[in-house]
Amino acid sequence: PRPAEGCHSTEHPEAAMADEFDWQGTLQLAVDTGSCYAALAFDTEGTFYGSYPLDAEGNYKHNVWGGEYAYETNVTQEDGSEAAATVDEVENLIKLISGRKGDVPAGVGIRIDQVKYLHIKSMKSEKFSVTPPGAEEEQEITIDDTHVLRAGSKGALVMVRGGYMFICLHDASDPKQQVPGASEAICGVSYWCSGADPE
Repeated sequence: PRPAEGCHSTEHPEAAMADEFDWQGTLQLAVDTGSCYAALAFDTEGTFYGSYPLDAEGNYKHNVWGGEYAYETNVTQEDGSEAAATVDEVENLIKLISGRKGDVPAGVGIRIDQVKYLHIKSMKSEKFSVTPPGAEEEQEITIDDTHVLRAGSKGALVMVRGGYMFICLHDASDPKQQVPGASEAICGVSYWCSGADPE
C-alpha cells in the first residue's frame, strides 16, 4: 500500500477530517526523535491513517496487515503441532485494545508487520508531561491505554488516545529507544492529533 495524498494541516484536526491531516509528517516527528524507528496510526475501529518511514519507492516500510491484506501462516497449536491460520493483525490489535485479548486465536497472537509479539503489560490512564516536537511549551497528555509488546530485541507500543490507536516500533536493545522515550514520541503525535488534555 502507498500513502494517500492529503493537504497539510498545522492545526489540531479536531474540526478537520482525518484525510486532511498530515499523517506522514506528524508520524515522522515521532521517528525523528530517535526514540523509535517506525510509527503508525489508526482509529480504534481499524481505519488506517499512515505509517512512517517510507521506502525509496514511496511505499510504507512497516504495516499492520488486515482485512484484504490478512495473510496465511503456520502457527503452533496448544498440542505442539503446526497448522495453517489466517492472521488479521488489525482485527487482533482491536481485540487487544478493547480488552478482548483472549479472543485472539491461539497460536496467532498479536502481530505487527508479520512479527509475533509477546504482550508484556497494559497500563491505563498514563499521564505524561512532554514538549511535543514543534510545540513551544510542555503539554499534559493522558494516554487512555498503553500496551507494551516485545519480540526479542523488537519492541512495540500500542497506545490509545482520543479514538486513535498509535503504534510505535522500537529497538529494545538500543538505549535511545526504550519504552519511556518511545511513549513520549507517541504523546507528541497524539498532541498534534487531539490537542493537550483539557484543563
